[in-house]
Amino acid sequence: MGAQPASGVSRARRLVRLPWLGPVLVAGWRARTAWRHVAHEAHLAWRWWRDSREVTNFTYDLTPRNREQLAAFLVQATGAELSRVEQLMRELEDDAALHAHVLHATLASPDANLSDASPRYARRIGWYVLVRVFRPRLVVETGVDKGLGACVLASALLRNTAEGSPGHYLGIDINPQAGWLLAEPWTRVASVLHGDSLALLGNLACIDFLIHDSHHHPEHEMREYELARPRLSDTALVLSDNAHASDALWRFAKDTKRRYLYFAEQPRDHWYRGAGIGLTLP
Repeated sequence: MGAQPASGVSRARRLVRLPWLGPVLVAGWRARTAWRHVAHEAHLAWRWWRDSREVTNFTYDLTPRNREQLAAFLVQATGAELSRVEQLMRELEDDAALHAHVLHATLASPDANLSDASPRYARRIGWYVLVRVFRPRLVVETGVDKGLGACVLASALLRNTAEGSPGHYLGIDINPQAGWLLAEPWTRVASVLHGDSLALLGNLACIDFLIHDSHHHPEHEMREYELARPRLSDTALVLSDNAHASDALWRFAKDTKRRYLYFAEQPRDHWYRGAGIGLTLP
């Protein structure tokens, strides 16, 4: 909700000058303005409580306007034409095989009562486009959870492979159950290591795309970047899925003199305010 129109401000100024009653009326006016916003948020929260099963790592769609903003962000990040970016976004959204897999695998999983079956990719659409445009040979994601992002990234890598640019996804998660969504054919280009990211990152070489989505403490996040730094290729991308709550990637970008871009989500019909993509490029 934006600022009050000029006519409303004028009425408030006239009311507040009334003896005794004026301040009370203005206070009520302000309370009504706040309540209109809070009531909308409360309605969304009630609908989520009624219809969703998720307890963390919420999934949702983006608002139409925010989807356009994501496309603009990707144009800036990749240098690709807007028409190409939009075509790649639709490519993921229209992937019927991935959609059906996520739906059926979720319903059949032990976490079915804690997960929503309908695939909603939100900012992960951006991950997909980045992989399709830059064609990395090794994508590393720290923090896999059920593996929705892993499947999205693997789908992009499968298409790249079919077009003559093979690549592999490696997920790292300390939870031994993480990544249960990954299955054939996505496992042809994707695998998951179970263990501490700070212990495993040092064993890798030539990372082309690093995605931080593990423990979201700024010190842990920065430590991941420091460990990965000597292992990044000359054209590597580094993305933070926690850039709305941490400045670790921004500090890493300044230290390494890399370009930094940011995209903020606006979820559609969800009480959660959304996450942010922080992205650094050479």
